[in-house]
Amino acid sequence: MNRPTIYYSHPIAGKNKPDADYTHENVNCDIATKNILWLRKTFPQVRWYCPGEVEIPVQTARILQLLTVDQVLDIDFHIIKTRCRGGLLHPWEPSKGLNKEQERFVEFEYPFVRLAPGTRSIKECDIGTIQKLVKDVLEFWKKDI
Repeated sequence: MNRPTIYYSHPIAGKNKPDADYTHENVNCDIATKNILWLRKTFPQVRWYCPGEVEIPVQTARILQLLTVDQVLDIDFHIIKTRCRGGLLHPWEPSKGLNKEQERFVEFEYPFVRLAPGTRSIKECDIGTIQKLVKDVLEFWKKDI
């Protein structure tokens, strides 16, 4: 079944500086991965993309100095532009990357919502807000097909 994809924007390095002690044992990626499983189960009418699920290769490229932080963000922006039709921003802690991703949703005129800060578990966030986003993304996507 063809479905639109929603980009799940979340903190990765978060409070840490992107170059300081940034390892594969990233707690934020673990949180995001748990949250995306719930989103996929609860809202199967759309696809969900979660950067935290693919963080090990990205971190490896950073360690090997094959990619800079800005290059990683450029990849994320390209994914948003070419593969997604909306965004769910979940800022449980400060994140410069999440803020920049929000700028792309505005620039591309994609539907998105930014959840209230602080709550790590997506289950504790306002489900009505997420339901409305899914509905808006489906309507936006249908205009493109």
